[in-house]
Amino acid sequence: MLFTEDTDRMKDITHLRSFAYDFYLREVQYFLGGRTSGLGPEYHITGFLHDFVKHFSNESVFARNCIHEGKLCRISTPREKYLKNPEFFP
Repeated sequence: MLFTEDTDRMKDITHLRSFAYDFYLREVQYFLGGRTSGLGPEYHITGFLHDFVKHFSNESVFARNCIHEGKLCRISTPREKYLKNPEFFP
């Protein structure tokens, strides 16, 4: 058996992909929660998350955490518009 085949088999057995997935998501959680993390205070977290979602396009099978990408649309009601700019309404 080749060394590369052994390495691939070992990665599968130890669930290395799931470990890395969980590790990075925990680091993001620590960063956003203000706890000590390996990321500096000036770190561009949204860019990291965007790249993370692209890299881990398939959810890791044995991961404890998960992340989803989506869009949120919010529609302002006339009342909210009035509260922000009452001079525009009679």
